[in-house]
Amino acid sequence: MVGYNVSGIPHWEYLDSKGESKGKLIGNLPPEVLQANAAALSGEQGSNRSLPYVREEGLASPVQDPSLGGNESSTLPRDHS
Repeated sequence: MVGYNVSGIPHWEYLDSKGESKGKLIGNLPPEVLQANAAALSGEQGSNRSLPYVREEGLASPVQDPSLGGNESSTLPRDHS
């Protein structure tokens, strides 16, 4: 970020004509990636085509905060005993 004199990291969110997310990318990207995604989204490469460059996100398990109660374990995350 210092090299580009910015206070954030670029985040590209691709939306269809209904405003629904079709994918996202994060970081400094070459023009070819942006152009390929734009072409796919606009239908130039066929209808209903998925974006060639997107970031996939998996499911995450919920995190429980022990300070909120309900967690019977007193083991700390780094406690190896």
